Amino acid sequence: MSSERRVAEDRIAWTRRHMPVLVETIAEFKTGKPFQGMTVGFRLHLEPKTAVLIEALLAGGAEVIGMGNEGTTQFGTAEVLSSQGCEVLDRPGQGPEATAVHLSRIASTGPDLVLDNGAELIGACLDNASPPLGATEETTSGAFRLREDLAGRVGFPVIVINDSPLKSIVENKHGVGESVVDTIVRVTNMSFHKKRVVVYGYGWCGRGIALYAQRRGADVTVVEMLDQLMTGADPDLVRPLQRCLKTQVSDIYLSTRVRSIEATDDALVVSFDGAEAPAEDRFDRVLVAIGRQPNGAHVDADRAGVTINERGFIAVDRQQRTNVPHIFAIGDVVGQPMLAHKATHEGKVAAEVAAGEASAFDSTLIPSVAYTDPEVAWVGLTEHEAKAQSINYEKSAFPWAASGRALGMGRSEGMTKLLFDPDSHRILGAGLVGPNAGELLAEVTLAIEMGCEAGDIGLTIPPPPTLSETVALAAEAFEGTITDLYLPRQKKS
Repeated sequence: MSSERRVAEDRIAWTRRHMPVLVETIAEFKTGKPFQGMTVGFRLHLEPKTAVLIEALLAGGAEVIGMGNEGTTQFGTAEVLSSQGCEVLDRPGQGPEATAVHLSRIASTGPDLVLDNGAELIGACLDNASPPLGATEETTSGAFRLREDLAGRVGFPVIVINDSPLKSIVENKHGVGESVVDTIVRVTNMSFHKKRVVVYGYGWCGRGIALYAQRRGADVTVVEMLDQLMTGADPDLVRPLQRCLKTQVSDIYLSTRVRSIEATDDALVVSFDGAEAPAEDRFDRVLVAIGRQPNGAHVDADRAGVTINERGFIAVDRQQRTNVPHIFAIGDVVGQPMLAHKATHEGKVAAEVAAGEASAFDSTLIPSVAYTDPEVAWVGLTEHEAKAQSINYEKSAFPWAASGRALGMGRSEGMTKLLFDPDSHRILGAGLVGPNAGELLAEVTLAIEMGCEAGDIGLTIPPPPTLSETVALAAEAFEGTITDLYLPRQKKS
């Protein structure tokens, strides 16, 4: 037995102990054999977590054949899986040229199920005229290939794991907040428990940092330069969040700046400028999350003739073109909002335009979700924007205190708000606050994109009891047809 295999067995055993659901699944599969007579092909990162997944497939009676990804395969893990009856094609010392050979070999077995990471194995199965019954795809790039390069060829269901809201939540909320706090703990070897912590800035990152510092037992103070906790969202959406946050943290100082931080032997002395804040206070930790700076001035784009403004941003048109027509820019460097899903869509537009297709980016329908507790989500026109631009609108709101699902969850603080054109009744924007508010945003985003009227939304029959009912009920409230609440309002003509 190689030393790599011994290390891998220990790592897989440790991983297995921390995957109780999959371990229970393995026990059930050993009895039920749900994959008996089936072949499963995979192209995944070969490491301990993947190994436990493959153990489950083997326990279910499947014949399993697969390979790892170049540069990530742990050959000790591959040895362990091979000893369990899985055919692993990776070998030490093989170069990228072996990839095509391995993919073809897996495809030639005619796998019933495919687990893919980049859609290359799915493509190989299609090229080999051996489409599976179904597949999973892990990555953004793989999803793009499925929807673009392989569009029209994939006649079987594919679960794109990267599209999962759970994955988005983990990356946005937990990935940033938890990783920052965890890194500080690891680097300093000091706990947050019973420490006084100030989080300066309550933006996308500050929210996660404050949440995880508090969950680790810290005494948290939130300091925000603006006059409300969340820029971009309407105040009525933020108020329920602020009420909940006040029960979770020690203090919230709005319209406040940190003037100075002085390190002493036993504390960090922080001086504040703010009407509600003290002149100074003492803390054990100071976490600064007051924004990002674009790197346009640091990538030498100006040497290619690209114009960069004094703040480091690069101006682009609706097709993501810079002032140099054959050079495109996407992401944070082109300006707000600095969100990953916005950058992804910009990249798609740029690629389509570069390929000669008619495409353009519409920034008015970028959904925003703050993964706080409760969540705050909004899309389209906000009341703040409508007032600033003198846009005529009417709003209707449905309180979650009248939602059976919200009451059953013990979370009645939420609200669903819709904005409509008073003449055409066309939906202009939406805002939600409450647990899982972000999950409801796709429905209203589509409604705005399709130009739905209040009557269209109100006539939609949502499944009860769900929070999605609040969208239709908010539209009914606007139309004056709602029966779930008494609202003294005239029916619209």
